[in-house]
Amino acid sequence: MEEAVVQYRAALALDPAGAEAHNNLGAALATAGRFDEAAEEISEALRISSTFSDAHRNLGLVRMKQGRDDEAIREFTDALRSAPMLADVHYNVAVLLARRGDSAEALEHLEAAVRLQPADQAARRLRDARSGAATKR
Repeated sequence: MEEAVVQYRAALALDPAGAEAHNNLGAALATAGRFDEAAEEISEALRISSTFSDAHRNLGLVRMKQGRDDEAIREFTDALRSAPMLADVHYNVAVLLARRGDSAEALEHLEAAVRLQPADQAARRLRDARSGAATKR
């Protein structure tokens, strides 16, 4: 992963305003567990292009890893605003909402995730568990 970091930094030296390169560098840093640096790079991508759905998704993932759930939900919601077909983002929002006890809204996102990605077994299992919990109330 360090090679990717070096390559993206080289690309940014040539074009510091490259939102995609900032986002990709952030993703590489996140994969290496360097979450604070990752958040800085991805945030820079969003300063350059505020509706960049992949950057919102990646910053949401970083915030999720950092345990900053409200910020993660906000970023994932921003990603869905410009790209509502991202099944994995619906799933991540659902996980975070379920974690804080918002079963009804979590179930809506799980339904969307399964509708968009029918083969996603994790989303199906969580949806089935959530819908069972919702009917017991």
